[in-house]
Formats: sequence, structure tokens, C-alpha cells
Amino acid sequence: MNNKAALVVQALIQASLQRLKLRFCYIANIVQLVVAGILLIMLFAPAFAATMTIPKGESLQCQRIVSISPALSDMLVELALEEHIVGATRYDRLPSTEKREIIGGYFDLNIEKVVSLKPDIVFLEGNVNNPISERLTTLGIKNRVYALDTIEEIEAAKQEMGHYCEGEMEIHSQTLKDQLAALIPIEALNQEAPRVLILYNYGDHAETILPKLAAGRSFHGELLETLGMRNVYLGSLNAPELTREAISILNPEWIFILNGAVEDHALMRDQLIVKQLSPRWEFLSRVDAVKNHHVYEIFGFYTQIPSVSAMKQLATLFTQLVYGREIEDGAVSAH
Repeated sequence: MNNKAALVVQALIQASLQRLKLRFCYIANIVQLVVAGILLIMLFAPAFAATMTIPKGESLQCQRIVSISPALSDMLVELALEEHIVGATRYDRLPSTEKREIIGGYFDLNIEKVVSLKPDIVFLEGNVNNPISERLTTLGIKNRVYALDTIEEIEAAKQEMGHYCEGEMEIHSQTLKDQLAALIPIEALNQEAPRVLILYNYGDHAETILPKLAAGRSFHGELLETLGMRNVYLGSLNAPELTREAISILNPEWIFILNGAVEDHALMRDQLIVKQLSPRWEFLSRVDAVKNHHVYEIFGFYTQIPSVSAMKQLATLFTQLVYGREIEDGAVSAH
């Protein structure tokens, strides 16, 4: 090959390399633009990838479920497993079906009925050394016990049941506690925490008869703290009985009376009814909550149970009342 031909070949090779270099640069730029676009979407629309739903599977471990806890039953519904519940307590609010048996209540559980249902698994609420769990184990009945005293335990119970039974699960980028805390308005973060008292009522006369049981160290008390509110009862009891004098000294700015409305079967499982009260409580007219008309009675199944949906719905309602515009009497849904 003469020198002229060699120079031509060299020029062609250099031109080809230059084109390849430009092409690779172009591809690299495209990749960078795509990555930047994805990052922008995640930055300005965090909800885009905040939740992922895992569809329900066909776990053979949970074809026949007995639930001895209304809260756990509620979470089984959330996991799309209600059709597998063959036994539940009389306190549950489950869709009616001929396939499901009532196994009693908290204090009159029919163990023989539970055994006769031949469950694959029994779910219970309580501590590890639960006597019912120990008896079921002795009888050869597989069971799992969940503590539901804190928001973290409530979330963990739902996740564990979901994994065990291959239920329909929503995977969030935030913990349940962080999701609830996100309901606090930005402007409220630097303000003094609102003083709140939660009372429990089981009748229809809260406006004239002061309920005595209050929320102490419980999931309701923790819910208030998570929402940036201060539970005025700071003692160690779970559900203390408070006198008029004690409430007067604590001087809450808001009073929420939670009423399970056990006898009102017209209420849907996930429905809350809010009623603003003008209480006629002796010696309490000077309490801030009473003076400012910040006393509300909240009716519904979700006022009493420690389930994930109940926590979310109560949290939404509490923040509406305390931080947002005061809602009118009526139904509230948090789906």
C-alpha cells in the first residue's frame, strides 16, 4: 500500500472513530436526561412511588382463619382475607356470611367451637403468655398472638399477618407513624401543642353525665402525641378514672369523647359520626374546651379498636377538628 492510500485509510478510520464518539456522547446525554427526569418526578411528586400494592396470593396456611380480636379482624379485611374468616367474636363488624360462626366474646370464648371449625390459624390479641393461646397450642391448634398497644405494634401485626397469609398488601415508603405525623399542618409545627383530653363513653348521656374514663398510656394517647397534640393526662395508667377536680386542673383545650356505639348496627364498620356537644357538667364551665365549644363526641367502631385503618381515620378527624376548619356534625370517611 502506497503512502497516499495509507493516508486515506487513516482518515477514514479517524472519521469513523469520531462518529462513534459522537454517537456514544449522544446516548450518554439521553441517559442523563432520562435519569434527571426520573429524579425530578420523584422530587416533586413523592407520592408517585410512595405506595406499591402487592396482590393477594393463595396461601394454604390461611384457608380457614379464626380471629379472636375485632382489631385483627378489621386488618384481615384490609388484607382482602375476610372470605377466609370462618370464626369471629360477636364484637366484630364483618360482612355477614353463612360460612362464619360466632365464637363468643372476650370473657365467654367457646374454645370447643373454635376447635370444631378446624382452623388453619387462629389470630389473637394480647401478650406472648396469653392463656387462650397456650390452651390452643395444647390442643394442637396453630395460633399467633399480637400485642396492639402501640402504633408500631399495630402496623407490625398487619404486616406479619399479610406476609403469613399472602394478603393484599400496600407497601409504603413511610411508616404508619410517619404517615400520621404528616397530617400536621406546617404552620402548627412551631406552635405550642394543643392540650387534648380523650374520654370514653358507653351510653347516650355524655352531654349531661361526665364520662369518667380517660385515655392514658395507650394507642389513643400515642396517637395524640404523633399528631403534635398533648395528652393532658400524663400518668402511667392505661385508662384512668378522672374526677371533675382533676379535669378542671388539667384544663384541656379540646375534649374528644369516644363512643363505640356498639348497639348501633346501622353504622358502617369504617364510619365515624361527629357530634358537637354543649355539656352541662357541674363545676367545669370554666374549662377551656367547654368555654370555647371544643367538646365533641365521636361515634363508631373505629373509636375503640387498634387497627391501621382506625388509626388513620381517627387521625384525620382529630387534625380536622384541631388544626383545620371545624367540621359540621355528620359522617366522616378516610379512604
